[in-house]
Amino acid sequence: MAELIVLVFLILLLNLVDSIFILRYHEHLYGAVRWEKRKFVLRFTIIVLSATVVISAIPAMILWGMTLFSSFWMGAYHGGKKNKVLFQVVLISLAVLSFILSFVIAIAFFKDDIAVGIFTLLASHVIFGVMVEVTRHFQQSILVDLPGKMWLVLFSIPVASLICVPAFSRMIALNEGAASGIGRNQVIILFAVFFINIMVFYLFGKFSELLSTRIDAAILQQQIEMQEKYYLAIEENHAKVRLLQHDMRNQINAITTMFEENQMENLGQYLKEIGGQVNQIEKVIVTGNAPIDTILNIKISELIGCGIKVHTNVLLPKGIKIDFREAATLFGNLLDNVMDECKRLPKEKQEAKIQLSYINHIMFIRISNPMAVAEKQFPLKSEKPDSELHGFGMKSVQQVVEQFNGTIKLTAQDYLFQISIVLYDV
Repeated sequence: MAELIVLVFLILLLNLVDSIFILRYHEHLYGAVRWEKRKFVLRFTIIVLSATVVISAIPAMILWGMTLFSSFWMGAYHGGKKNKVLFQVVLISLAVLSFILSFVIAIAFFKDDIAVGIFTLLASHVIFGVMVEVTRHFQQSILVDLPGKMWLVLFSIPVASLICVPAFSRMIALNEGAASGIGRNQVIILFAVFFINIMVFYLFGKFSELLSTRIDAAILQQQIEMQEKYYLAIEENHAKVRLLQHDMRNQINAITTMFEENQMENLGQYLKEIGGQVNQIEKVIVTGNAPIDTILNIKISELIGCGIKVHTNVLLPKGIKIDFREAATLFGNLLDNVMDECKRLPKEKQEAKIQLSYINHIMFIRISNPMAVAEKQFPLKSEKPDSELHGFGMKSVQQVVEQFNGTIKLTAQDYLFQISIVLYDV
């Protein structure tokens, strides 16, 4: 009985030590916990005690068992589920590898089973702690979610390690000449697998950079296209104005003649025709802020061109500190989402409301449109086929909002989608 109590106490102590390294690992990747401190401490305590009970009953789960149980507090951190699964499996793989490597070294140097057991128990935790700390130098905090294909490539590395390395260890254990058969080659192979698992963090960073580059290129191309459309639209409107000015003298003479001859019916019809020509010159939003005016006019023209009714209420002064990239990211993505959603609706329900206002260096943005469904769950997911270049619109919007220390609120219920954004010091 005394031996059992000592064993349980030792396992509890080791679990607490492992938990410290695991918490540092999680906080480095995902930031501080979002739960209330009391709630997190309570769940943490329950998980550690539960892991201690299970591991005491199944000693083979020492180290990797606590790592597995730590998955139950992952909800306390921000971050995508796919990333959490990936890096948690890597953590479990590191724990299993640490245990197997310690065992391999132990049976190579010790003949007594007790010595092998004690060395494996202590050395595995030391190796695990060192490896977890090493990983913190290969990866910064997680900011992006990789597309499924990229994620699957990385996920296959720790999964393959969890399958192959235990099989390799069992093959060694069954070797008749175990003491002589275990040597440098086996240890080198295990260290190589360690290195490959840690490289998951490096590869994740590279994949993220590649994805960010592609997204930046797509956004830049979008900006170029928007500028080109805007300048073409302005030139077209100017051409129409010049044409009207050229014909203005003849039109005034014609109106004067019809009036003097009391041809009121012809005069009314003629004035309607002139009014139609004037209406062909698109009304543009002019706030004096070129980036905002450019994007809004392009996107509103596209919405109207698709048959979507657009209601605007834009009251902005000159001198707002938003550059072209920020305006394209904000209004381009938001109004693209409006267009995508409206296209799923019958023609008579396709409409959008755009409200922009400004007071005391604070900019208020509110955009709303009907939805095809009663409500939606957040976070919203892209339904476009090229998913690796789509689905990042709202994330890009969020980044711009954070640059201005702003806030963003989404509601999607009662068949109405609405986004409200507040930007400070603009």
